[in-house]
Formats: sequence, C-alpha cells, structure tokens
Amino acid sequence: NPSNKTSLESPDLSLEILNKTQQLIDLGNPSKRPSPSKRPSLFRSPSQ
Repeated sequence: NPSNKTSLESPDLSLEILNKTQQLIDLGNPSKRPSPSKRPSLFRSPSQ
C-alpha cells in the first residue's frame, strides 16, 4: 500500500490533503456545514 507508506513518511502532507478536501466539501456543500468553526478566516471572512 503506497498510501500507507506516504502517510508514514509525510503525515503533514496527508493532513494537508484532508484539510483541502474538507475545504472543497465546505465550499461545495455550505448547507451541510453551516458553521465553519475550524477555518473561517481562509475563505469565509478574509477581512476579519
């Protein structure tokens, strides 16, 4: 499993991929996740 080896070698990369995927989910489905408390300043309210 190359995915397991990648996660072991670069856990930060895996987390980054998960974060980006979650961001895409938040952007694509705002109704499912109405409260982006994890990272609201990235694309929700950059002025704040």
